[in-house]
Amino acid sequence: MLTFLLVLLALIALAVFPVMYTARALGAEKTGLGTVLLVLVLQLCLSKLVEAIISSGLIGGLAGFFGGALIIQMVMVTTYTRALLISLVSSVIAIIGLLLLIKLVVGHHAGAEQVSMILMALPGRLA
Repeated sequence: MLTFLLVLLALIALAVFPVMYTARALGAEKTGLGTVLLVLVLQLCLSKLVEAIISSGLIGGLAGFFGGALIIQMVMVTTYTRALLISLVSSVIAIIGLLLLIKLVVGHHAGAEQVSMILMALPGRLA
């Protein structure tokens, strides 16, 4: 039970902190915890909407990425170029952190198949 709670806390931190600190580093005006949580909830809603409307994985992923950057731009009050960078950099940080967390939880002998199965089971997008 304790491991589950620690993993859940780590996943929340991997979703929130990369967006928050990347936005601060790139000069967004609103970078508080509430703002970041609002951005993440809106991006999750957009991801589900795009998933329901667009059947192509590549086009849906691009629509989600550019739409997510638009959400960041409007909520965090920054330029669209900076919002794209915030989205890209925070996603890369979150993915690397997630891979490290999976390796830590599953163990050192986790194969690529196990890691890919865990990643496929995760709902929505990371950032």
